[in-house]
Amino acid sequence: MAGNLYIRVAAADNGSRPFDSCHDAWKNESIWLDPPRPDDTTAEVDQPSVIKVRVRNLGSAALPFVRVHAYVSSPQIGLTSPAQAIADFISAPQTVPPAQTAPNGVVFDCGPWTPTAAQLAVSSNGGHLCLFANAFQDSNLADPPFDGKDLTPGTDTFDICGDPHQGQRNITLWAVAKGMRRLPAMAFRVSPLPKGVKESVLVLETLGKGELAEAGLQNVLLSRRDITRDEKNHLVIDTGEGKPVPLRLSTEPLKYDLETDGGHRGPRLPLNRDNHHRHTQAKLHVELDPNDPIGTVHAFDLVQRTPQGRHLGGVRVISVVTATGR
Repeated sequence: MAGNLYIRVAAADNGSRPFDSCHDAWKNESIWLDPPRPDDTTAEVDQPSVIKVRVRNLGSAALPFVRVHAYVSSPQIGLTSPAQAIADFISAPQTVPPAQTAPNGVVFDCGPWTPTAAQLAVSSNGGHLCLFANAFQDSNLADPPFDGKDLTPGTDTFDICGDPHQGQRNITLWAVAKGMRRLPAMAFRVSPLPKGVKESVLVLETLGKGELAEAGLQNVLLSRRDITRDEKNHLVIDTGEGKPVPLRLSTEPLKYDLETDGGHRGPRLPLNRDNHHRHTQAKLHVELDPNDPIGTVHAFDLVQRTPQGRHLGGVRVISVVTATGR
């Protein structure tokens, strides 16, 4: 949907869609939980959180009566509907000035939300949840034409790759103890293929050293209290025994296995109209080197994509070997 409101994915995002061919659309840096917690998407039972969403205005005039509708869902990949949310919240209306006067946009508060044990039971990933957000002018308050619209559950689906009003944050940060041989099994729901797509594949893509230097990924790691910056601005981690050590991205090939509730298993899972006409439950099993020292980072995206390379959705997973394993 055309308009001037947008939820910026990363610093290079100018509001045009698809941004970066929809690579990494699920790591939107303009959406987070407050108070800060590891990876900014992990919730805790009975601990209140507010979903924060930063909205920018590409136009030359201020846009009044803007709201953000934020949604919390179980960890999932692919096309998603607001009807699948386990909780949702609409912000109070605010005016979003143009970028010339407000280059950092306006932050909207959605919530607070106090998760119940039943709500977090949908996540087997340590409380990690998926956050979606949609920015729009309230049609009951603003004059037409309206910039964006509120989504109708059961009718509309999220289009984070095509609609700049929408954003998603789907990142998991695991702390593992030195000597661990595998990550806890991670479960995700993979949505049915969108209209017009006949086949796709679920695959793991490891991140390179350059991506570890990205501000967004570094901010996720800095959400841990034991990770800081040294005098050279490098990320370091407290070992519990003297001087902190630098974080380092593992260069060893990652050993992993994917499986679905349909009985398919392997490093690449084909999903087509015959075997993926409904929601699929997928699990990811990742092996670790027990000799990895404290500060070792594994970072990868679990991605659903078409044979032509179109990304349909994904989740970013980061693990770091810590002194305590928590």
